[in-house]
Amino acid sequence: MPFIRAIRTMQLDPDSEDEHPSGEPVEHLVAVLHSVTTTGTTTATSVVGVHRRIMAGERFRTFDERNHHQADVVARTDHHGHRALSTTVDGRTSDHLWRLPRF
Repeated sequence: MPFIRAIRTMQLDPDSEDEHPSGEPVEHLVAVLHSVTTTGTTTATSVVGVHRRIMAGERFRTFDERNHHQADVVARTDHHGHRALSTTVDGRTSDHLWRLPRF
């Protein structure tokens, strides 16, 4: 099972309609760095690529090397129809994915 160990984000266009209530820039996930084991060699893959693999039945988990926290990764579609990833713990959405290091 692949373990997502880092993420790459990109700031949304400042002129877009997506604004955070706090006024902070809004980022979206564009790629992940994953490996077959929690310590193995990593590979970068787009969110669309991971989404496709999850929808085909492959299971992904996050793994944070700093604290060893893990969470299941699920494929979702956002309110604009874009493919997205999120994490769940005990059936509830969590922020484990967004707490991973950036690459």
